[in-house]
Amino acid sequence: TARIDVPGHDVASIDVSTIRLVTPTGVDIAVAPDAPVTIELLQSGTEVLSVKFDRASVIANLLPSDPTAVLTVRGSFADGAPFEGGNTIRVIH
Repeated sequence: TARIDVPGHDVASIDVSTIRLVTPTGVDIAVAPDAPVTIELLQSGTEVLSVKFDRASVIANLLPSDPTAVLTVRGSFADGAPFEGGNTIRVIH
């Protein structure tokens, strides 16, 4: 699951079909086609778009020798403006 917020932008205007998770091996994974896409309002007033990726595809594209992985999420808004962000996750093999 990726939770996306883009300060200063309306997450409802993100074109979900453009969202990709970029793995450490350089593979781009699209949002899982049957997974729910939701927008939630946090207590801070920030809206967050939640999307899911195929777990097996993500696991298959992590480096087995690395205890951490940098994952990047890229996509664009309906008007074509791009966004990108990332995070480091801990990998338990």
